[in-house]
Amino acid sequence: MSRRVFLFAFLSTLGLACSSTPQVPVVDSVDLPSPLSKDSSGAYNTTVTIAAHSENGSITHIRMHVPPQNGVQFADLDTATGGAVSPFQVLLQIPGNVPAGTYTYQISVVDVSNAVSNPYNGSVTLQ
Repeated sequence: MSRRVFLFAFLSTLGLACSSTPQVPVVDSVDLPSPLSKDSSGAYNTTVTIAAHSENGSITHIRMHVPPQNGVQFADLDTATGGAVSPFQVLLQIPGNVPAGTYTYQISVVDVSNAVSNPYNGSVTLQ
């Protein structure tokens, strides 16, 4: 009887060890003002504040992806943090010829172990 209990406890421990998920960084919050209006240069320029953390160590990169929308293809943004501590501030510059409308985006962060967070999904309106 005690062998079965031991075997069950041993298998349960193995099952927990195999099912654990690796730690990934987390985007805690994103502050991207919306709506955005063109500034005096004729472009949409703003500062985005991103709070993030990782149990693996420091955040090394911030990535922003905007899928093609309204006939516009966007370049992905990959910014090194340079060892800065959260919250991070990133300058977002959108050319003035991008049509007004609402655009969705995804922000991910990468930590020192190259683990990538789940994307933070948001939207911004250009007017």
